[in-house]
Amino acid sequence: ENMVKVGAYILGEFGNLIAGDERSGPIVQFKLLHSMFHLCSNTTKYILLSTYIKLINLFPEIKLDIEEVLKHDNQLRNSDAEIQQRAMEYTKLSEIATSDLLATVLEEMPQFTERESSLLAKLKKKSNTLVKEKEIPDTDNSSTQIVAKETEVVAKPPEPNLLDLNTSTVVAEIEPAGFLDSFPTGFTGTVETPDDSPVLGGTLNNHSEVGPSPPQPSA
Repeated sequence: ENMVKVGAYILGEFGNLIAGDERSGPIVQFKLLHSMFHLCSNTTKYILLSTYIKLINLFPEIKLDIEEVLKHDNQLRNSDAEIQQRAMEYTKLSEIATSDLLATVLEEMPQFTERESSLLAKLKKKSNTLVKEKEIPDTDNSSTQIVAKETEVVAKPPEPNLLDLNTSTVVAEIEPAGFLDSFPTGFTGTVETPDDSPVLGGTLNNHSEVGPSPPQPSA
C-alpha cells in the first residue's frame, strides 16, 4: 500500500514525463492506479482521488474517464465523509474551472526544503563536544604529574660510576687542615684533589700519592 501512495504522488506530479511511451500513456497510468483503489485503506484512497484530479490537469484527453469514477456512487455516497467531500469537490472543479485556473490550482508541488533531523543535530553537537574535551589537556593533572616527576628525579640517588669500581682511587674534598689525619695508618693510594688545593704548605696535583713510599729493591 505504501508503494501505491508513492506511485500515486509521483504520477500525479510527473506522470507527463513518461506519457510519451505507449506502455505508460495517460490512460494506462490511470487504469493502473484505479485497479488498486478497492484494495486500499481510506487514507490511500484520499491520495488516489487527489491524483485523479491532477491527471485531469496533465491529460485533458482522459478527463471523461476520470469524471466517471469521481461521480460514481461508491465515492459520492461513501460512508467516509472525506471521500465524499473530495469526490464532490474534484468533480465540480473539473466541470467549472477553466484549463488555466485548473493548471494554477493543481500546479506542481514546491520542492521540499532540506531540513536536518533534530536528532542528528543533537548527536553531532554531542560528538563535537566530546572531541573538544579530548583535545583540551587537563592542566591540573599535568602539573601534578610534572611535580611528581621532578620529586622523583631529586630523590633518586646518584648512580655509581662503574668505571671506578676496580680502581683504588679515593675521591674526596680535601680540607687544608688535618688532611693526613683523615687517613688510616699505613694507607697507600692516590687522592684526587681540586686544582690549587693547599695541603701541607704546598699545592698537590690532581693525583697525589699519599702514604709511605714502597721499599726500594736492593741492588
